[in-house]
Amino acid sequence: MKFELKNKDLNSFLQIIDKLTVSSMRVNRGKAKVYSAISDKLEEYGRDEGEILEKNIVTNEYGQLMKEENGDFILKENVTITEINQQLSELQEEVITISSGDYTNRFTDFFDWLSDCEENITTQEAILIDSLLEQFEAQKGE
Repeated sequence: MKFELKNKDLNSFLQIIDKLTVSSMRVNRGKAKVYSAISDKLEEYGRDEGEILEKNIVTNEYGQLMKEENGDFILKENVTITEINQQLSELQEEVITISSGDYTNRFTDFFDWLSDCEENITTQEAILIDSLLEQFEAQKGE
């Protein structure tokens, strides 16, 4: 089983998972596996963001990003803030794939539960969950 979402949605989905109240241990194990997979992708996303910044912003001898007195980052030669923002925006919009690997049954347990979940969620959370459940249901029918 696998599903896709954008880098910018990783943190939101982690927050959604974190606030869900699950009483079944079987479902909790699935919740933990999904949470772990999303966390790994979020860490990778953070590293990619860091690489973009380090490539475009002057660093000191300790690898820390340098700032001017006014708090603005010191850009490397021939780099504009617009270019950096464009690269970061593209990274945010990048679609990534989360795969269940050996934990397909655990992912299935969690998404089955999530499809019948009666938690209070915001509209934005519902949109994100709906997108993931659509992908899950499409694969479940295969």
